[in-house]
Amino acid sequence: MFYFVKIYEANYAKKMREVIKKLTPDAKPKIIGGEAMEKTEQDPKGEYLSSDLWYRAVMQENRGFVGKKLKNEIYEALLREVPSLCSMLLERTCNLACTHCIYQTEKSSKKASEQAGLTDLAVAAVREMPTKAQSVNDEGPKFIHEGRILTKWHLDVFEAIKKARPDVKIGLIDNGTYVKYIDEFKHRGLQLDWLDVSVDGTETNHNRQRDPIHKTSFREAIKGLERAREVVKSSKDGGRVSSLLTLTKINYHDIEAVAEMLLTGSPGYENGLVDKFSVTTLSPAREPNKLIELSPNFASGDIQDFDVAWQQIRNIFARYNKDSEQVRFTVYRIQDIEKITRTVGPKKFLEAVSNESGKDGVRVTVGEMIFTVDGVTVNYHPLSTWPNETLLIDGDGVNRVAYSAQYTLKELQTGRSKSGEDVFKYSVNQLDSDFSFPEQYRKQATQWWKCFGETNLDKEADFFRRLREMAVTK
Repeated sequence: MFYFVKIYEANYAKKMREVIKKLTPDAKPKIIGGEAMEKTEQDPKGEYLSSDLWYRAVMQENRGFVGKKLKNEIYEALLREVPSLCSMLLERTCNLACTHCIYQTEKSSKKASEQAGLTDLAVAAVREMPTKAQSVNDEGPKFIHEGRILTKWHLDVFEAIKKARPDVKIGLIDNGTYVKYIDEFKHRGLQLDWLDVSVDGTETNHNRQRDPIHKTSFREAIKGLERAREVVKSSKDGGRVSSLLTLTKINYHDIEAVAEMLLTGSPGYENGLVDKFSVTTLSPAREPNKLIELSPNFASGDIQDFDVAWQQIRNIFARYNKDSEQVRFTVYRIQDIEKITRTVGPKKFLEAVSNESGKDGVRVTVGEMIFTVDGVTVNYHPLSTWPNETLLIDGDGVNRVAYSAQYTLKELQTGRSKSGEDVFKYSVNQLDSDFSFPEQYRKQATQWWKCFGETNLDKEADFFRRLREMAVTK
């Protein structure tokens, strides 16, 4: 492992020095982190959130491309928006073989985590996270265990975080196998603030998607949800149990059935297993992924699968979101925005994302645009402005960016994928226990923007240009 780390550090320094050097000293944001942080609504220069500027770029600029000045303003806004969340990938191996998973099959990363001092890095991260009063999105500090599975030593990380900073909320994304550590949670007096256990369809399709060989994953997930309240704070103390369904060709017709099972119950299952049920689209990072395809011909093509899925999403919103928001639909890729547009029609979609008034009017918050179309509230997180969502720390103690998980640690550390792709751009730098959360975030934001953000912004702006043209002609 040390061999690969040394190669990584040497090659990283050579490949990425110019990227990081572009983070100039005079680009320091107003919100700087730690005890010195200050809450600012809007500085005297009239600076806006990156999301406000993004909306102007894609919706109010009619050229179909974004000028250099506006791009720079978005980038500078991103530098100011220090997130209140740290996401840590504490283990890279998994007991499942999900067909939709972004990860490759990989050995345990525990040794790499021990060598990197991952517990100390978690403590360093939370110490300088913004408080709720200092946060750009008015949220308190949060730490999330990104997976892939929970092991006993991860509870040491949770304890260290709570000792260093009691106000940090801790969440866990899991497949239900955490239950083997319930007694350990209780022995240590640990309680999660939220727990998400994925359910990707009814039993047959969930197992087809997540556990095609052993076919036990569905039962483990349901058991994990049934026992979730044992390790999660009560609802009155802010605790939350949720479940995410990742939409694929395997399960697109299961949405209503899963929502009913989890939110109201069905024969054989306890009522109200979750507080919130979320649906999201698939990120096609690996060849085996069961993506619901979009025809290359935007105006026509076979969209039957997504039509079925969309109707079911409409139905669960109508049923479960009358009095409270029990259902959520989230998308990240502009390709999925295109699918929704093709399904509802460009004119209706354009009206939805242009209407800025009323209860269902479009809202732009930190890192997302929220709009309602066909009775469905869509939470759209543009990839161009991803960095302000979280600071991402991998199992080997390296700060990395979104979609880095599609590569193994060996590929990332050597900078070369199995197919020969240069993957240095996914790694920011190796962290040590003295790292500054806000300063590190600015490095992450810079790298993402230079390597991925600008390109994604151009794609997003081009789509909205085409949308305006189609809305006029259709």
